[in-house]
Amino acid sequence: MLLLGMMLGTLFWGCGVKIPHAVSPACCFCARMNVSVWGVAFSRDHRWLAVGGGDARYGPGVVAIWDRNSSRCLHRWERDSAYGDLHFSSDSRFLLALGSDESLLQFPCFGGQPEQITVSRDAALHGPIAMLSDNDSILFAYRRSRIVCYQHSTMVEQTVTQDHTEWIISFAVSPDGSRLATITEGGKLRIWDPKSQTCLGVKETPGDHLLIMSRDTAYLATGGNDGIARVWRFQEQPEIARCPAGGRLSSLAFSSDGNWLAIGTHDGSLTVWDWLQGRKVAELYGHRRWITQVVFSQDGRWLASCSTDKTARVWDLDVVLGICK
Repeated sequence: MLLLGMMLGTLFWGCGVKIPHAVSPACCFCARMNVSVWGVAFSRDHRWLAVGGGDARYGPGVVAIWDRNSSRCLHRWERDSAYGDLHFSSDSRFLLALGSDESLLQFPCFGGQPEQITVSRDAALHGPIAMLSDNDSILFAYRRSRIVCYQHSTMVEQTVTQDHTEWIISFAVSPDGSRLATITEGGKLRIWDPKSQTCLGVKETPGDHLLIMSRDTAYLATGGNDGIARVWRFQEQPEIARCPAGGRLSSLAFSSDGNWLAIGTHDGSLTVWDWLQGRKVAELYGHRRWITQVVFSQDGRWLASCSTDKTARVWDLDVVLGICK
């Protein structure tokens, strides 16, 4: 029966028919954890996969680094809170992770104890966070009302946006920090020039709460509970593409070249879209519950996803393309 199920999963996956509990043949790695997984991140050379999680997102948690090639867990840290916002430094020397207890820790990728970073003395760190390519600048939402850049080496904070009238739900920033976008309660999307703290434009969404930026900073994508991912040019109105994935969207990611969009949902559905053509490239089966994050490797070969089903998976996109041809 198990063999039959695997055969049917392979056969029908290419046809777009979902077989319960089947796993797509594009899945080449699976990290199984004893807690819900809330975040994943690739190292720059895409060999390492960082995984963070915890029970109910507010209980004891874990951060781990896996070798994707050997499927071996290299380092594992048990913590008192769940971790889900993970960022490798560009030289892969350390991993930045935000905990549900509002602690920000820097984990050494070659082993050892993490260092706690205090980015604000008078405001809770609710997240999300972002780390710029200089490996020193950390952006966060101060009191959920404005974006602040903290330089770890000098311990200096600098405000990069004006105050918002609504709570900031998410933000996206270019690797060098020159472009920034925020999305607030109610789905209002704002474009910012961080240097001058000037709002360059406002876009209205139907209550979207997810926000990402393409690596070349040319595009933004938003999504929410209506099941539609929307793609926008950075400074132009209106939206230029829609990807109707269905269900409540829980995570988005652009591929490194910006041509593909990965979409995860609360019911465990994971799809990859050629948004320029408005075409669904593939549906990847394997997760059974809420997909909490999706992320592409920088070389565009791999896609990682994680879920409250206590797994993190890596998908080989060459296999996806081969099956879909």
